[in-house]
Amino acid sequence: MASSGTVIGYASLIGQTLGKYEVIALIGRGAMGTVYLARDISLNRHVALKVLLGSLARNPELVKRFHNEAQAAAPLRHPNIVQIYAAGVEGGVPYIAMEYVEGEPLDRFLRRQGRVPWQTALYIGQQVSDALDCAHRHNVIHRDVKPANILLDSHGKARLTDFGIANVALRDVALEQSNFVGTLHYMSPEQCAGKDVGPMSDLYSLGVTLYFMIAGRLPFDSDSPVTLIKSITNDDAPRLNKLFPDVPDDVARLVAHLMTKDPAGRPPSAAAVSRTIERLQAEKGGRSAMPEALRAFMQEQTRIRPVRTLVKPGAGVDMEALLKASRRPIPFRAFLVRLISVLATLIVFSSIPILTEFISRPTPPASPSVPLLQNYVFRETSVLMRQAQISLPSFQLESIRWIGRMPAVLVLATGIPGSATHGSAGILAVDCNERRCISVLTPAGPGTEPYFWQIRTPLLGTCPPVYAPQGTLLQDLVVFPQMSLSTRGDQEYVQIVGRRWDRPSEEIKLLQIPLENWQPPFHATWAFASAGFVIPKPDGKALCTVLNEPPGTANYLIEYEIPQISVSPSGKRLTSGGRRIVPWSIRYSPTGKQIAYLRETSREGRELWVFAFTRDKLNGSPVALGVAGDDVAFSPDEMLLALQVQRERDVPEIRVISAANGAVQAHLGSGILGPTPWHPSGKYLVAADKGRVWAIEVDQPHRRYPLSPEDRVITRGPVVSPDGEWVAAVQDNAAERTLLFIRTARVTFEDIPQ
Repeated sequence: MASSGTVIGYASLIGQTLGKYEVIALIGRGAMGTVYLARDISLNRHVALKVLLGSLARNPELVKRFHNEAQAAAPLRHPNIVQIYAAGVEGGVPYIAMEYVEGEPLDRFLRRQGRVPWQTALYIGQQVSDALDCAHRHNVIHRDVKPANILLDSHGKARLTDFGIANVALRDVALEQSNFVGTLHYMSPEQCAGKDVGPMSDLYSLGVTLYFMIAGRLPFDSDSPVTLIKSITNDDAPRLNKLFPDVPDDVARLVAHLMTKDPAGRPPSAAAVSRTIERLQAEKGGRSAMPEALRAFMQEQTRIRPVRTLVKPGAGVDMEALLKASRRPIPFRAFLVRLISVLATLIVFSSIPILTEFISRPTPPASPSVPLLQNYVFRETSVLMRQAQISLPSFQLESIRWIGRMPAVLVLATGIPGSATHGSAGILAVDCNERRCISVLTPAGPGTEPYFWQIRTPLLGTCPPVYAPQGTLLQDLVVFPQMSLSTRGDQEYVQIVGRRWDRPSEEIKLLQIPLENWQPPFHATWAFASAGFVIPKPDGKALCTVLNEPPGTANYLIEYEIPQISVSPSGKRLTSGGRRIVPWSIRYSPTGKQIAYLRETSREGRELWVFAFTRDKLNGSPVALGVAGDDVAFSPDEMLLALQVQRERDVPEIRVISAANGAVQAHLGSGILGPTPWHPSGKYLVAADKGRVWAIEVDQPHRRYPLSPEDRVITRGPVVSPDGEWVAAVQDNAAERTLLFIRTARVTFEDIPQ
């Protein structure tokens, strides 16, 4: 019985006893539950203990299926299957005890390595097919074969896991009332159609897994579930040998055979797949030497990370054994080492008078330890431009923002769609003056962080990094949301926290919001585009947040004063219901007296609204229609707004309008704006157009001054630093991921013809 009887949080079971299992450490978290390292007290062996999360544990139907499916798969005995030992409920905590495997999931391995040689993919694929053959002969269908459910152990062996819960996973967690069971990208066409599935469906998922390993990308991918399902059911994936000529035609044919749309057209069994792979290995490299060579490769490349043991003081620790160990005599060699250490210490202290002069000299304080990236290079390409080249294979640089003391920018790094890193996201801080690159938020994704897409990646894509400008309280903080549980473990929350961009280990808790207000129900038609969003007020004393009203029919703006960390925070509501607010479109004016935001509309694209605190009118007033993109920016004097409108042939036009009534003040021609396009002087703003960065004059005749050379291709909006001395932009055509820092000192329109 768990000593507390309730689950308080992810690590709450550490040091407690669940039935006959003593919980030692936290291994990982998933969409369904949390996995712990535990010790079977009666048999004195390590096990992996999977428990359901608090809200799921109180669903009787889910718990019943959770255990029934586990019991059905428990008899499976195979060297490539992670064995299930037991299932039960203790202290209100449903759990499954299974074999503990030292290793790492295949998806994490691929995220680090990228695509692997086809020989390695076949080596893993044959072991998975052997595991499926055993399961199918016992009438057990996995239903969720994917890299996250394949473990690579310390001996280079592939182990298929999550048998017994695959028929439960995601049914109540991710798609609620849907009939889908499994992970959408790896689902067979018949699974997508909601039909009953059999062994052939597992073979299709195995084919997608092989494709992903060899190509480093998924055969079908889309941010829209509807579009993705349509591709899976109707489209043919590109042949692997067409993408990569080094892949033998027979290997590409096997993968395509597994991914045939009609189940009857696939290989007749998992055993047949295993035999085919064995034949291919023999034909292409020799069956006697190939497996051993690949096993050595897997052992070398699979990095086993030790589990952090977070045991409470005295919990689960054999104190008598520790006392006995402390009384053992010290070996002579260890005694000699200690003696030398003591003598060296005495010599150092006896030398203090000699060293007094040096010790008394003032020294600068030590720099705090920060997670610096190693693979980056800064170059001064000219008097007016610097560049930072960052080596991030399989990642791309997205939106950028200035933060805190200049010049430092936040950069969102996201996995390239279709690659092994797709779905991962992280935040970097690049300091131009100090020439350093800091990891503020380590890249993570759905496979490593629970509720990842709900909290950090709306639209199943990526969310721009929230930034904190100069302020009293939030200066230098990167503000972002993370999961949290109530003290009783029965309610999920989103906790808004701040991290110093230059010292990410320093974290401040700012706000706590119920999950139902942050993320609407999954059945909402626009749920994926409506996760909450938060942006700091320029004075650093408040946060403006986009929240959802249960049951997810509308969203609204509310401003909270900071600091205020509580379960039920109260704030000033700025808008009522109505057309949906685009979450990450909200912008404060420089003094924080106004807020601009976008609403979706069925008419001409999006509506731009402005809320003025001085007028205190709920919702504010609509000032423009047909706005394109998410970036709207107040001028330094707060009287004007720069925005983009859609023109013919999808080329956006930049306009400057009145913030009071929307009257058009200037047509500035084509271009793409960034989050902070205005120069502090108010005389010009910067934009990307035709691959270059331009300074565009606001007053007539709206002349343009080129800031970047023609050979540096810029297609996304550049950003101006708060002091106006720098413009930062992402270069798209560079071999490495490259940030440009351009000085504005020579911007002048006097020599440019009208």
